[in-house]
Amino acid sequence: MEQKIIEQSKNLMLEKRKIRDSINNWFEIPRVILKRLEQDVGMVFKEMYRIKMDSMCCGAGGGVRAGYPDFSLRTSSLRCDEANAIGADILATEFPFCKTNLTDANNLYEHGLKVIGLLQLIDEYDLIELSI
Repeated sequence: MEQKIIEQSKNLMLEKRKIRDSINNWFEIPRVILKRLEQDVGMVFKEMYRIKMDSMCCGAGGGVRAGYPDFSLRTSSLRCDEANAIGADILATEFPFCKTNLTDANNLYEHGLKVIGLLQLIDEYDLIELSI
């Protein structure tokens, strides 16, 4: 997204705002789903301290989980600590490696969270009605 704007730019200094807005809009997409849960189901959406571009990695990506499993799980546990700190019951993600790593850390370190994917949330709480 950022690279595309840069390539099409005639004045990069003026495009910096456009880049920031595009990235921010991209991060808002899953929040639409999460805020819909608040509206339709009464589930309260809470943001963790580190979000969007400042978000903390779960520690599973780039082969880290395979090469350094203990470090990976401890890193994921720190992310679970952040969810616990805001009083979350559910920790939502949609990346499969994050879901696996967060689930494993949640169970190993007994964080007491329900780790779930966004698509699973949509399904479990019937946010989309299908007419077949």
